[in-house]
Amino acid sequence: MKTILKGAKFYRDGRFETGDLAIEDGKIVAVGGRVALEADDRAVDLTGCHVLLGLVDVHVHLREPGFSEKETIATGTAAAAHGGYTTVCPMPNLNPAPDSPEHLEAELALIRRDAVVRVLPYGSITRGQKGRGELVDFGALAGEVVGFSDDGR
Repeated sequence: MKTILKGAKFYRDGRFETGDLAIEDGKIVAVGGRVALEADDRAVDLTGCHVLLGLVDVHVHLREPGFSEKETIATGTAAAAHGGYTTVCPMPNLNPAPDSPEHLEAELALIRRDAVVRVLPYGSITRGQKGRGELVDFGALAGEVVGFSDDGR
């Protein structure tokens, strides 16, 4: 069974064009023109609507672990999804700061449990995310983080 997005505006080859998009098993299988409906297909009329790629925010503050009274991975990623974001990259100003594999694992466990969009965290540059002093072991964190930052320091 496919879902056919009928009459949508989508961006291709540097411009917006109007047509249908067919989605099957979570993948786009046809784009443009008119896609014929089969008996078990579902049609969604998107006339006048734009279909865009998922957005990525490379600087968010999800605040977990350590500051869940400000934001959580669950609430922050739900808000991101509602706004069309499919990937977010949270800053490392957490407690504990993601400055070692053990501290990073505390954040990753929450991400695995609560995130509703893809979350690619940053690791800290310095121990305790102090902005000075001892550098982290970049090699030990590199495989699990999108980059390094001492955001705000």
